[in-house]
Amino acid sequence: MTDCSLSPVVPYALINCHGDVQGDAEVVLKAKQTLFKVRLARQPPEEFDQSETVEGKFLKRLANRRTAEIAREDLADFLGPLCQPFFKSYARYFGDSLKSHLKNPEVFLQLVTDKGVPKVFKVNGDLPCSDIIHLSLETDPTVPCYQLSDATVIETIIDDYIFKVIVHGDIFICKMSRRNATDSFERELDLLQRLSSLEVSDHLLRVPRLGGMIGFEEGFPGILLMDIGAEYSLWDIDVGAAEAGERRKWACQIRDSVKLLHRNDIVWGDVKAENVLIDSQRNAWLIDFGGGCTEGWVSEELCETKEGDLQGLMNIDKFLGL
Repeated sequence: MTDCSLSPVVPYALINCHGDVQGDAEVVLKAKQTLFKVRLARQPPEEFDQSETVEGKFLKRLANRRTAEIAREDLADFLGPLCQPFFKSYARYFGDSLKSHLKNPEVFLQLVTDKGVPKVFKVNGDLPCSDIIHLSLETDPTVPCYQLSDATVIETIIDDYIFKVIVHGDIFICKMSRRNATDSFERELDLLQRLSSLEVSDHLLRVPRLGGMIGFEEGFPGILLMDIGAEYSLWDIDVGAAEAGERRKWACQIRDSVKLLHRNDIVWGDVKAENVLIDSQRNAWLIDFGGGCTEGWVSEELCETKEGDLQGLMNIDKFLGL
């Protein structure tokens, strides 16, 4: 690896941080369009420190639910400078297609402590992206299917997860499945397919329509949603500055949509202000049908039930000051 110490700092982002059954952890960082997977092992290689290690201290914090979130952020900040030589040597741009954003080589690294000094070294070789996902859900043959290379990314909303793309001249919001959340992805796709078959007025059911599926044959499944021109979520609204009439309009739009869902035996699930988008015309739209629930909005015992949806609606009304 060439000496890059005088090169400009390469920006990077934390993509993921997760553990395994052995108690080890893996941090996924992204520089340019290359993924860097950094391993933290409870049992380091024998040539490095075995106790009082930097990686061991981080693993303890990651294992504690109360400190895990801050630990992930601290770990990403800590790893950045240590990984800069690898970012400068291996980070690449591969293009603007969705395929270029998702199917890139990965660089495998490991954090260790050597005589009390933390360091990162490269392990194995670079491998093609390995997060291939296979779904069990039957898909609707009438829904258009596309290859990853058919989509051009015009905006990355959430790295490796949500993009704004152009497919054959049409703009969509593309939401990819995550390897550790395939059940949620399948639930959302199933409900969106059911919604596509309903003959209802758009002004009554304010849910972005399913415009297609992408990457299924390549092991990188995603859904294409019609772009509604969303500007922000309801959570981001300054409720105090919004007029009462507009807040009542949003509440009615949300409630009418949920009523229509329930009439067709569909449960929204994770009802909360963050899952309501406001478009450029100041209308409300429901998103995220992957299920689950969020504390403070829907109680766990009512999760993914019609009663839970109604509880969430009450909390949205409270949030809107109604």
